[in-house]
Amino acid sequence: MDNTEIRNLRNRLQLSVAEFAGILSVSKDTLYSWELGRRVPMGLTKKVLKLIAEDQDIYKKFVHMTEVEREQKRR
Repeated sequence: MDNTEIRNLRNRLQLSVAEFAGILSVSKDTLYSWELGRRVPMGLTKKVLKLIAEDQDIYKKFVHMTEVEREQKRR
């Protein structure tokens, strides 16, 4: 997945850099670097991005997981 595909995916999901970075558990700077083509996602993150691009229901599951984690941290 190249930088344009990552940016297009984020835009298709209508997310800010901060929101998408949070869902992927990476920093805003990391996501921004991917979108600019300075760096590329590796390993599991690369696979997750491909899965989200192929099936937006997977994206919804990641959002739910992120919300559950945030709720657990508040306790």
